[in-house]
Amino acid sequence: MNSHALHLYSSRARIPHTLQSTAHLFSVLLIMNDDSSSDTSRLSASMALIRFVNGLLDPGQQSQYAIPLQVLAKKISLPSVFVEFRHAATHEGMPSFEMCERCTLGALEWLYSHYWNDIEAKIDVGDDEAEQERLKQVEKKEVDQLVTLWKQYRRVRRRDINKVVKPGDTTEIGREYWGCVHVLESKMTHENEWWKLTYEVMVQRISSAKASFEQLKKLYEPLINYSISNLQDEFIISLIDTFVRDVL
Repeated sequence: MNSHALHLYSSRARIPHTLQSTAHLFSVLLIMNDDSSSDTSRLSASMALIRFVNGLLDPGQQSQYAIPLQVLAKKISLPSVFVEFRHAATHEGMPSFEMCERCTLGALEWLYSHYWNDIEAKIDVGDDEAEQERLKQVEKKEVDQLVTLWKQYRRVRRRDINKVVKPGDTTEIGREYWGCVHVLESKMTHENEWWKLTYEVMVQRISSAKASFEQLKKLYEPLINYSISNLQDEFIISLIDTFVRDVL
């Protein structure tokens, strides 16, 4: 943020001292890089660093008696060199260019470690939480689709549970049955991002069904046999792993 933008924001709302100091100190660095010989750069650095120290320590003067700045600085882990710089620049004259440059860089490092680093961490946490929430929503949507698909498969099978639906069956039941089976197959393959979720829903739906073993066998045996034939070990191992993990 440049000084002009900072001035515009300051005219509309209160700007945190840490933000103001960061902008001022960066502006000072630009001046010092362009002119390392004149008193202007030293004066700019001195003023910015005095404001930096005062803005941090003045709020700590809550007592009716003045608290030494070194004590206040220690409370916020501000190195004493900044207090010493402030004293020298205020009462003894402008410090050398080297001292101004060193303290300006040190102040920016302090601001980063004590302010901006925390802001970045909060932003990262916020981004992580947003991503986790997004994944939860995507996963919920995928689960809803899988449950709907399983209900559709079960409904088709129950229309004629003893019927052997062969590939290429063009009847209404045949088309709907193979439509469900092919979609489920595509979700079971490990190339699908949500294949684990597919097996979890499959095991949950079968294990929680209120039906006899014979009914479950008639309902799901055709699908299981087809999946074993097409996906082979990939299907068998994934199904067993999911069953052991989620049911046993």
